[in-house]
Amino acid sequence: MGAALDPGSVRSVRVPDHLVPDGALTEVAQGALTTAPLRAGEILTDLRIAPDGPLEGLDPGLVLAHLPLTVPDLAGSLHPGLRVDVLTTVDGTVLAKEVLLVQQVRGPESGNDTVSFLVAVTPEEASRLAVAGSSEAPGAGLTVVLRR
Repeated sequence: MGAALDPGSVRSVRVPDHLVPDGALTEVAQGALTTAPLRAGEILTDLRIAPDGPLEGLDPGLVLAHLPLTVPDLAGSLHPGLRVDVLTTVDGTVLAKEVLLVQQVRGPESGNDTVSFLVAVTPEEASRLAVAGSSEAPGAGLTVVLRR
């Protein structure tokens, strides 16, 4: 979930009509995001792609917030589509529950010692994450607990 599709990540193939699921796509918009994890060779359908952005199909009251995590070892355990609780590393206070990891942020802004995600949260949760994530106190930062 949350992976951007480009011409190198999809290919067109012919399959018998009886194998084509309802909503199968014949074209994928450049930059469209997946809405669920996909397997190699899977036929893309309208339910698996969010052409209008990462919040498509989610509660309209949600916003995207940046979630910088100060424990880079978490990177191997996290991926878009997971739900997590977000805690402050100062005292373990839970700042947001059942947060959906929408998209991993890559690039120079994420730094070498930080794993970052865009997450779908309420505006109130976004405010709490912004305040806790910007603290410069020693040991301050954000971490997550994986949910079932």
